[in-house]
Amino acid sequence: MKPRLPALLLVPAILACIVVAAWAWSRERLPQPSPELALHTLQGTRISLGELRGRVAMVTFWATTCEICLREMPGLVDLHRDLGPRGLAVVAVAMPYDPAYLVAQYAATRKLPFTVALDLHGEAVQGFGGVAGTPTAFVIGKRGRVVERIVGAPDFARLRARIESELSEPG
Repeated sequence: MKPRLPALLLVPAILACIVVAAWAWSRERLPQPSPELALHTLQGTRISLGELRGRVAMVTFWATTCEICLREMPGLVDLHRDLGPRGLAVVAVAMPYDPAYLVAQYAATRKLPFTVALDLHGEAVQGFGGVAGTPTAFVIGKRGRVVERIVGAPDFARLRARIESELSEPG
């Protein structure tokens, strides 16, 4: 059976629509303000994202059950150790479904040197517009605006270059 000509003409139009929709969906309107919220740290304190203004921050959502998240932790430790003295604040936010005792156990056994927070009620997830999967990270510039969203495993060389660029920007 021969395909009809009008049906064949629809295929490129449909593909064009899919490409445009995917481009629009993936293109975030950045920079955008970071949410005004406070996070509960494993140390029992609260940290407000507003407190980080004037510094570059990387807020990463992760879970102890996420293999990619666990593989990226040494890279986050390296970023913290290398760029923390220059003004980078790394905040690892455990997903609401992650049991606090597992998060605390992981952070303690790995001696994570950066802030680890719990999102007990999902306020941080919602504040960042919803986090569908882990890892998802947000780079926040010195002026308190989200300048990049990273879904999945980051390219650490590219991420480091981006953070160094943000650290070089005037506050």
